[in-house]
Amino acid sequence: MKMEKFQANVVIIARQFNPSIISQHWLIKNNILAEDDFEDGSVFSPVMVNVQSKVCHILVLPDQLQFSPKTNSESEQALLNSKLGDIIKLSQNGVSNDTIIGYLKYTYKSYNLSQSQINRMHESGVSKEIVNYMITTGK
Repeated sequence: MKMEKFQANVVIIARQFNPSIISQHWLIKNNILAEDDFEDGSVFSPVMVNVQSKVCHILVLPDQLQFSPKTNSESEQALLNSKLGDIIKLSQNGVSNDTIIGYLKYTYKSYNLSQSQINRMHESGVSKEIVNYMITTGK
């Protein structure tokens, strides 16, 4: 059986991370990223690190570390279609809008929905509130 991993976010909550020790040099020295992986837009400060790279996004705050690998658009679309199926199933099984939106917020994901995906959700009975929330995350 062939298994393929799409995209996942890893979020670690703690009482105290120390963003001030994480620098571009530190990430390279510890073989987390290569020098040519970094993209414009990275921020390194004593209270927050936000790394944009070719392979991932890393966010470090005093109480949270988040790692999000980047994937190609084909696998992102497959993941999005899978997530849409999950949202449709939750909605059809009577899960409340607040619970579904809470789940969407928890995933920290932005949804760039196509018109056909929006139509699919409406036709499947997903509420306008949920669809509108998902649309606003993609803006």
